[in-house]
Amino acid sequence: MSLKSTTVIAFMAMSITAQANESFPTVDRVDHVLTCMMAHGGQMIENLNSCSCEMDFLMTKLTYEEFVDAKTVESFRNTPGDKGAVFRDSEMGRNAYGKYDEARDEAKKQCFMVGKTVRKAKVGKTDGDKTDGAKADAASH
Repeated sequence: MSLKSTTVIAFMAMSITAQANESFPTVDRVDHVLTCMMAHGGQMIENLNSCSCEMDFLMTKLTYEEFVDAKTVESFRNTPGDKGAVFRDSEMGRNAYGKYDEARDEAKKQCFMVGKTVRKAKVGKTDGDKTDGAKADAASH
């Protein structure tokens, strides 16, 4: 592939990403990335990269309205009783969340390092006192 065609492809990809980013408010993008990072062990650079990648991917697969609908269903589907049933049991709720969940699963395959778990060692412990997870983390470095 020539340098010219590589440059054209890169500009096209940047244009598509820029267009997708404009339709999602910054606060929603940041909220998703921070929530994702928390779910994957905290604010570490690996999680920032993976969760940002996930958000970028979601923005190419969902409209902003679909994203908001799915996040709403996700937030309220565990509400007990009839109040949660609207989100849990309705076809509209299942469809809204299903498309989001499918896109998120696809993003995880592309954005997250498979099989690698990053664990943070507890502060103030010596190497001999670290948890098994911390020992495994230290051994992998």
